[in-house]
Amino acid sequence: MRLLALVVAALAAGPVLAQLGPLTPPAGPISDTVPDLSQIAQQVSGAAQTRTIVNNVSTPGDASNKFIISQPGSYVLADDIVFGGADAGKNGVLIQADDVTLDLNGYTIRGNGFALAGVIGDNAAPVRSVVRNGNITDTGEWAVLLFGDDCRAERLTVVNTGGGFAAIQVGTQGQVDRCIVRDAAGDGIAVGIHGTVRASTITGATSDGITTSANALVIDSNVAQVDGVGITVSNDALVERCTIRQTGSTGLSMLQGSVARSVRVRFAGQHGATTTGYNKLIDCSFINLTGNGVNLGAYSVVDRCTFQLCSQLAVVPGVSSIIQNSIAENCTSAFVASINTTVRGCTIEKMSVLGIEGLPQSVIENNTIRDADFSGISAAGGCLVRGNNISQCGDGVRVAGAGNSIDSNNLFNNNIGIRVVVPGSMANRITRNSLLAASRPTTTFPPPATTSRSAATRPPRDRSTTSSSRAFGPRA
Repeated sequence: MRLLALVVAALAAGPVLAQLGPLTPPAGPISDTVPDLSQIAQQVSGAAQTRTIVNNVSTPGDASNKFIISQPGSYVLADDIVFGGADAGKNGVLIQADDVTLDLNGYTIRGNGFALAGVIGDNAAPVRSVVRNGNITDTGEWAVLLFGDDCRAERLTVVNTGGGFAAIQVGTQGQVDRCIVRDAAGDGIAVGIHGTVRASTITGATSDGITTSANALVIDSNVAQVDGVGITVSNDALVERCTIRQTGSTGLSMLQGSVARSVRVRFAGQHGATTTGYNKLIDCSFINLTGNGVNLGAYSVVDRCTFQLCSQLAVVPGVSSIIQNSIAENCTSAFVASINTTVRGCTIEKMSVLGIEGLPQSVIENNTIRDADFSGISAAGGCLVRGNNISQCGDGVRVAGAGNSIDSNNLFNNNIGIRVVVPGSMANRITRNSLLAASRPTTTFPPPATTSRSAATRPPRDRSTTSSSRAFGPRA
């Protein structure tokens, strides 16, 4: 029975084995089916030969351009492009066709002060142009100008451009990726709507470092030593993980709806950042500024940001803005709130005037404020001041208007715990506050002309240029 079963199985498998073909190998030596290195090199060489070399034969120029690319395809440099006196006023390469890729192949377009632009798209704005992998120096205007949509500049080093134009400029949905710009007589990089600047560095520009139109991205880029604004973006843009240093003007400028995340601004000639409204600044830092840390537009948010050594205010917020979980140190004042502003969860130290000034309908809660010469918190009217810890200030809380609620604050070692500087103090609700080690727990209108805090009531300050007494004159 067992033998019969084996026979039946073999007969059943016969058609299957027949379909698989003969099992006997063909006659002759067995050969390797994997190509060797020489075959691979030939294939690569053949692919490289599909690229057109830019020269006087394949891409001849005219009176305005040393070379012209008039057909789609892939083009490559085989040597530097060098300008002389006979080339004055010409462009290096003019791109006239769509879908052109120009690989500089590590070579340099040397303008030598004679070139107009390095690589430029013509007035028909060809689309999907790519210029990559090389150097462009000493041009009278742009190094790269690509008007058309979806164009890219990649891995370029650009030095010494002129004419007041951007060193690298691309149009709508253009991308500038891993480029370096140095010494631009104009902007460093400019991109159009939905454009992207990624992993690029600008060092030295007579205007702005990076400028964008709406809905742009600026990511992982660095700007330093520019005479204008470090980074300027239009509406609904994102600036992320960028560093801005040594600007002649504001570090970062954002129009409505734009967001900055993990941006570092140092040594700005004016403000750290300015925004126009509905903006967010998250996990940013602003240090050593000539002006304010941030001039914040209405309905905006500052979250987890740091402000240090601002010559003026840390933040000047717009209407209905929120400042939270942030740190301010060594500024004139930290936050001068606008109407209906919220300041919560912040740490404020070493202010030469105020910690926080609240305008009507502001909410100031759960902040820690130490060492403000004038007052820790000033409430103009209709403010909620709740749950704050305030120490080593002239006044812990200064009540400068009616309708405030001053509730559940801890005030320690201030010259005056709570000062009410308007008649009719009963118009304010002042409850459940803890006042310890103050020279005077509370005082009411009219305030004295000056206040002086003795060394016994506060530790010695570690700022070298702050007076120990302040005038309390009338405030707006």
